[in-house]
Amino acid sequence: MLTDFLLGRGTPQPEAYWRSLRYFNLFRLTLAGTFAVAYALFGAANTFGAYNPSLFYATSIAYVFFAALMIVPIDIRWPRFNLLLSIQVSADILFVILLMHASGGVQSGLGLLLLGSLVATGMVSRGRLAMFHAAMASIALLLEQTYQVLVLGGSTKDYLQTSLTSMGFFAIAGLAFVLTRRLAVTENLAQKQSIDLANLAQVNQLVIQDMQDGVLVVDEQGRVRQHNGEAEKLLGKPSAAWSRLILDDYFPALSECQQRWHSDSSNDRFELTVPLTGRRIQARFTAIGWDEVLGAVIFLEDLSLMQERAQQLKLAALGRLTANIAHEIRNPL
Repeated sequence: MLTDFLLGRGTPQPEAYWRSLRYFNLFRLTLAGTFAVAYALFGAANTFGAYNPSLFYATSIAYVFFAALMIVPIDIRWPRFNLLLSIQVSADILFVILLMHASGGVQSGLGLLLLGSLVATGMVSRGRLAMFHAAMASIALLLEQTYQVLVLGGSTKDYLQTSLTSMGFFAIAGLAFVLTRRLAVTENLAQKQSIDLANLAQVNQLVIQDMQDGVLVVDEQGRVRQHNGEAEKLLGKPSAAWSRLILDDYFPALSECQQRWHSDSSNDRFELTVPLTGRRIQARFTAIGWDEVLGAVIFLEDLSLMQERAQQLKLAALGRLTANIAHEIRNPL
């Protein structure tokens, strides 16, 4: 199972994973280049590499070449993501341990650089393999300290700092695992919500298009977010595209009515004459959300149609009244 996971058998990783791996390698290249340039500039005066300067400088140069070489497999997406990530983390552990060894062991503090690598690894891999890489770093650190004690006559007291650093590896790996898991859940939830919002916006647009009245959806900055065909018939075709249209530029009188409605929300109906079409309309404002500042939905009704409908209702009522009178006349008293 671990072999299959390392080889990345199954679905390929998305582009975001490879982009994160590229940034991780950029961090590696910067770190290695900093060590190489610092030693080249300061030489023996440099604190690091004091116990074995030649090993420190050679390891820094090799680290730079390795980071530069990793640009190619990341760009060509080979080998698989998990295997390439494990190779890079293993190389980070090896190079940092060698740099630490050349600087006098765990007392140099270079082992703490692996904390950054483990955090970056956990974030790049979305928490997977975090504990595995932490175990690799801890084993390498303990082996280096054992070599210091058995071969170079180092102090056994340094095992305490080595153990604490190893515990820090597992702690930071576990923290990265938990945080990346929560991030993954949040990303999935955001993706589902974005799909729901897109579907809801599409449904709203279909409903708006089928309405007999004109509809404008305006945000808090006066931009027209949505409209239907009836609104364009009533107000006329704008000079700019609807996606970039400002209500104050398109219909200043309607924008002024919106400002008046913001000041007094009890007055939400206004009668206007459209300059482009010459039609007489009634604009009705409805707030979006809990606060009118967030925007408004503007319903536009053609007053001429309203008058025609009222006239038809009057004629229909008059016809019924006439029929009733005629009926009563025909009836014998």
